[in-house]
Amino acid sequence: MFCILTHGYYEYAMHECVYSTSDYSDMVYLNSYSFNKVVDVQFNSSVGKYVGYTEEGVKYAENFNKDPAIMQQRKASVDTYCRPNAQLSDSAVRDKSGECYRTLLSAVLFSNDLLSCEFTCAEETHWTRLD
Repeated sequence: MFCILTHGYYEYAMHECVYSTSDYSDMVYLNSYSFNKVVDVQFNSSVGKYVGYTEEGVKYAENFNKDPAIMQQRKASVDTYCRPNAQLSDSAVRDKSGECYRTLLSAVLFSNDLLSCEFTCAEETHWTRLD
């Protein structure tokens, strides 16, 4: 997540890789841009394009979708960004303990705090401050 805090406004971009199978066959890449906690625009690899959710977001989506370089990069992100990072992360924890842990959000930046959110197979949520 990339955050910009200026004069009381909060703007951030988030890249997410969502999956539930060990072979990553259901993996989806999401790239969203938000302003003051409202998602303006989001790319979803299942949809294959940016979709705007606000008036500004619709304009951003139109511009992003017209740019072949951006679209090529985003469409490849499951294979170039998500899968390699998931394999690296999973290899560090899979089959290493009796419990199953999966990182839901790898990093959240908020007021200079770096947090990691993990859930177990029993869906218990654990937040850890990484200082």
